[in-house]
Amino acid sequence: MALFLDKIKVKRWLISACIFNMFFLSGCVKQNESIFLEDEARNSLEELYIILNGDEQIIENAAAILIIPKITSASFFVGGSYGEGVLFIKDAAVEHYSIATASYGLELGASIFSQALIFMSSKALKEFRTTDGWELSADAYYTYKQSGKNLGISSNTLNFPIFEIVFSQTGLSAGASLKGAKYSRLIR
Repeated sequence: MALFLDKIKVKRWLISACIFNMFFLSGCVKQNESIFLEDEARNSLEELYIILNGDEQIIENAAAILIIPKITSASFFVGGSYGEGVLFIKDAAVEHYSIATASYGLELGASIFSQALIFMSSKALKEFRTTDGWELSADAYYTYKQSGKNLGISSNTLNFPIFEIVFSQTGLSAGASLKGAKYSRLIR
């Protein structure tokens, strides 16, 4: 009987140890995902500095920058896109966000690209951080980087509260837009 009870104790101990390890390792994986996402976002931010050659004042004057290093988009009449990124305030990674879109209509294609949302005012940043399911609105200035040309940033456009810059596009999409995209904070 004592041998039987010892086997039960050993099994309980092994099960407890396995459960503990499972939770411990899942925490490590999530931490590694966060570190990888932040590294990707910092690399994309460096690429953005190169793209902004001559227009760096936009970053110097920014309250914060949300960098989404990889947004994947696909559509065939019905489309969608998804990506995850990091909000930087004065070079510190403070929060993680996701972007998701869904659309229908005359759309066709697939692409991968990076996006930067540059918050020029603390008011716009506060609204973004406190609104669940924040949506990019008409008061943002949209620009797409075309090779060999500047982004068209001037003293007039610096008055916009939010800039959206899409860069590093690969693939081809017709009729796609990020207007109406929902941004949500990720808890990790």
